[in-house]
Amino acid sequence: MIRQPVKEESAIMVLGVDPGFANTGLAVVESYSGGFRLIDSELVVTKKADKRSRLNLRSSIDDKKRMFLIYTALENIMKRNPNLNVISVEAYSVSGARGGNAWKVALIYGGVMFWGFSRRMYTAPFLPMDVKKRFGKKNSSKEDIVKSLRKEVDGFSTCIDGYAKIKQEHISDATAHAVLMIEEIQQNRVMFGV
Repeated sequence: MIRQPVKEESAIMVLGVDPGFANTGLAVVESYSGGFRLIDSELVVTKKADKRSRLNLRSSIDDKKRMFLIYTALENIMKRNPNLNVISVEAYSVSGARGGNAWKVALIYGGVMFWGFSRRMYTAPFLPMDVKKRFGKKNSSKEDIVKSLRKEVDGFSTCIDGYAKIKQEHISDATAHAVLMIEEIQQNRVMFGV
């Protein structure tokens, strides 16, 4: 690994990712002297092919189409933000309540990590508990986290209000993960390259 010092005055730009097969939240957050600013976001929504189509289609082919939508969104957000060089992605353990879809979420998580590695980007996973600890308490609700982000991240309220209430959690989680990564870089004053 290559250790790269971070200059005190330099802005840090991070892509936060809330990976999911049906909904993937993407949020680009940058640091500045006054705090954090949300500068770009996207919610990638993928849906299963209709039942009739699935009768004549392997589920793996349908999954491939859905994964390609997420890949394309990552490519597009990179094109819109060419200075992006850090990814913070929510990590999952494949067990417990997530049941049969856990492997698909893990697939997206791994795909995002690989996408970042292939671009020689600094990539780091954080757990949902890390977000709760930073933006509230151990038992914080999604609404508690959104309230904290509205106070701390410039542009977050304008962005989040543009999404349906039921979909907002994906953008807020992605934003929170980006903030965690920025704070870790600032605290350590270093990033490690691949």
